[in-house]
Amino acid sequence: MRNAVARFLVFLSVFVVRGLGQSSPEDLVKRAQSGDAGAQFELGRAYEDGKGFLQDDDSAVIWFRKAAELGNAKAQSSLGAMYAVGRGVAKDNAEAVRWYKKAAKQGSPEGMYNIAISYFNGEGVPADLNLSYAWMQAAQARGDEQARDALKHIVYEMRGDTEAGQFKLGEMYERGDDLPKDFASAAKVYLEVAKKPYRASQYPPVAQFKMCQFYATGSGVPLDLAEAKSWCKKATASARVNQSALIALGKIAEQEKDPAEAEGWYEKAILARDGRAFVLLGRLKMQDGPQGEREAYYWLYLAKQFNIPGAETELQLVAARLSASDISEQEKKAYKWMEKFYPTKAKSMKRP
Repeated sequence: MRNAVARFLVFLSVFVVRGLGQSSPEDLVKRAQSGDAGAQFELGRAYEDGKGFLQDDDSAVIWFRKAAELGNAKAQSSLGAMYAVGRGVAKDNAEAVRWYKKAAKQGSPEGMYNIAISYFNGEGVPADLNLSYAWMQAAQARGDEQARDALKHIVYEMRGDTEAGQFKLGEMYERGDDLPKDFASAAKVYLEVAKKPYRASQYPPVAQFKMCQFYATGSGVPLDLAEAKSWCKKATASARVNQSALIALGKIAEQEKDPAEAEGWYEKAILARDGRAFVLLGRLKMQDGPQGEREAYYWLYLAKQFNIPGAETELQLVAARLSASDISEQEKKAYKWMEKFYPTKAKSMKRP
């Protein structure tokens, strides 16, 4: 079954860009020779199809390449297809994918479709059904008419387990490395994954944390700290993102001008073994005047014991404003904390 599906998809990928331009052959050649990328693409297509010109794959490739190098997305996808099947150029699947990706980066549904096919068949790239699904979803979202049927075949091969592919698509929209950056589309995809039951999958809690981040920054969704907190609290149930979610909750509380709540989240992050929270809590305490500076020293001293980046520099700044007795008192308190929560590490420390 898989081989049959693969052949079906390859056949589709060769014929993704079609339709005749409105120019006469003479006018089309004139415009193409003047450097008009759109005309160059149309001329390459005319040679490929043998419409208005004698069919000539070599000439088709020449004009597709000229247009592709000028940034014409349809020409980039078509040039990739020529490499994929070895028409007018030596067959080279890796080169085909390179051109498809240039087209896809510009939003070309044909390029996205052909990348999905390449991942499905393992041609030019390692076979990867999750990436095949992600790219085909992107093509469908851009209006590719063949993507819907192709997705059915891909999902069949995935046995319906599409969470990883969905999450990859969200990442692609968010990062904007291979697709046009689109936070709204990323949020939509992450939301779909975030609402799924955990089961044995790692993706719903990670997607929940993504939704927390998006609402906290207003990326792709309206800025909404309450909604951000709701998603982060859900994400704390997963060990995979527990630490980052707790840190995020502390930062959101700071945005809401609630230092007591922020302190509580940072302390939970510390107990969850996230050393970043020592420094964040120390900085939070520095806002509370002399007493806060003493507590800041306490947390930054602990941070130093765990070699948290930046801790020692900030510790020295706070120490310069404290008395020797204040410092001694806070170091003794910190040592007792270490004995309670990290007894092995405490034994390696010099008792204050």
